[in-house]
Amino acid sequence: MERYYGEKPEMAWVDINKLDVDNSYQRNTNGYRSKENIKKIVSNFCWEEFTPITVVKTEKGTYNIIDGQHRYKAAVALGDIKELPCWIINKTSVKKQADTFIGINKNRVSTNPYDLYKAQIAAENPDAIMIDNFCNKAGIIIPFDGYCSKPCMTLAISTIRKHLKAHNDGYLLEAIKNIRKAFPETKSQIRSEILNTLVELKIEYGAKIKDEEIQQTLIAFESVDRIIAKARELKALDGSISTGESHKKVFLNKLKEVRKKNEQHKQRNGKTLHGSRGIGNKIKQQA
Repeated sequence: MERYYGEKPEMAWVDINKLDVDNSYQRNTNGYRSKENIKKIVSNFCWEEFTPITVVKTEKGTYNIIDGQHRYKAAVALGDIKELPCWIINKTSVKKQADTFIGINKNRVSTNPYDLYKAQIAAENPDAIMIDNFCNKAGIIIPFDGYCSKPCMTLAISTIRKHLKAHNDGYLLEAIKNIRKAFPETKSQIRSEILNTLVELKIEYGAKIKDEEIQQTLIAFESVDRIIAKARELKALDGSISTGESHKKVFLNKLKEVRKKNEQHKQRNGKTLHGSRGIGNKIKQQA
């Protein structure tokens, strides 16, 4: 027996003035995120990227939009779009229309950043190519499946992009090198939070903090997760401190402990470790 999959919709170009939104079940598009989404569609409008709007024909001869109101509102905002491609379904009651709206959105899988990054590389997007070239240079991999199965993998796409655009690649290369030396066999250590922390510390203190000290401090935490957890605890106690500052403060406090131990070791063994003193007072002020 042949299965029934419902009535086949009709595909047609519909006059934009005949399209409408039933607010009884549709999402509100007056929020910040919706407005930004509409602006983005307007600024990048292209028919090749415009997917048909799902609509239902009413008794008045107009069409209620079930899915695609952001695309519709962007087209209206452009002012010169006369028709839109529509997928016309036969759902007479508001309840059936709402059920269809729920079904479409419930089963929709959002594009994650890693799928998008993979597609951007194929499309030769300049930012994606810049990140890919950097990853090859740094010896790291951004996994397209979003799972870091090896120590050399990271999911910090936006963080890498941000610092490459702001500072080129020098600070990032140093940060990744120090993380990998501290945790050569541990997965999921090249995290956004610690990349930001190490880059910002290098910008602020430069050569006053040695790479060896950074590696020793990372090892003293045992994992990047411990740094993140300590920073969250600090921020919970002091709501006035930013997330970035909490990570820096936690790292600098541990760095002081590492330097103290190094100094004690030097005194015991009569060896000289050329530490950095210029940063000492500054760390005390921040701790």
